[in-house]
Amino acid sequence: MWIIFVAVLIIGFPTSIYMFNRQKKLTSMKTDFINNMTHEFKTPIATISLASEMLLKKSVLDDREKSERYAKIIYDENTRLQNHVEQILSVSMLDRGKYRLKKKDTDIHELINEVVANFSLTIKERGGKIRTHFCASQYIIQVDKAHITNVIINLLDNANKYSTDQPWIRIGTQSTEDGLIISVEDKGSGISVEHQKQVFKHLYRIPTGNIYNVKGFGIGLYYVKTIVEAHGGHINLKSELNKGSRFDVYLPFNYNSSKNERYNQTKDSSG
Repeated sequence: MWIIFVAVLIIGFPTSIYMFNRQKKLTSMKTDFINNMTHEFKTPIATISLASEMLLKKSVLDDREKSERYAKIIYDENTRLQNHVEQILSVSMLDRGKYRLKKKDTDIHELINEVVANFSLTIKERGGKIRTHFCASQYIIQVDKAHITNVIINLLDNANKYSTDQPWIRIGTQSTEDGLIISVEDKGSGISVEHQKQVFKHLYRIPTGNIYNVKGFGIGLYYVKTIVEAHGGHINLKSELNKGSRFDVYLPFNYNSSKNERYNQTKDSSG
């Protein structure tokens, strides 16, 4: 009898340690997420508050140029807050499986050009460059335009954030026999092999210590991977420390999403 008891202890102890460490890691990740989220919300709120106070001053109200400048600051920071909220809500819906893809024929090159046009100002402010390189011969594909737009924005935002100097970003396309590949490449700080296996996990953020001031919630790449896979595609990462990273997003031309829709309906009914 005692042999069985000892065997149970031997088997159960490592399992208990593993579960304890796993729970500890999850708690730490959630704490980091809350801290990052608090910081990301406090900064624009403080900026909006300061700009609002300035707009209430008569000397500013009488100066049209100053009034417009502070009004634009409020508008930009409010947009930033809305983007944070939408990102968190989107990932919350992904976790519950309550998202629905609204797919329609979409010109991927046109979509990328729209995103790049909006994103280029951010890159130029840092003295960087963003280039497009379209090689795909078939670039009209059935996707959920809103979600794929967010996928590209997330990848470009990552490329910008992890570029410690002037960002250099290249986004391009190429065709395969049965799909399209969208590539986003940078010459930033890169990702070690150890962290490459983790970056697509929920709430995971690459430890940066005090070297780089990289902000974020740790949900961007998780969102990207989930949406790409919901389209029947996949995402690959190639990266080297201090040399940069490249993300390749593959989207198939023809994908029967009925299986994915049934999966979502099952989660809806069970949740």
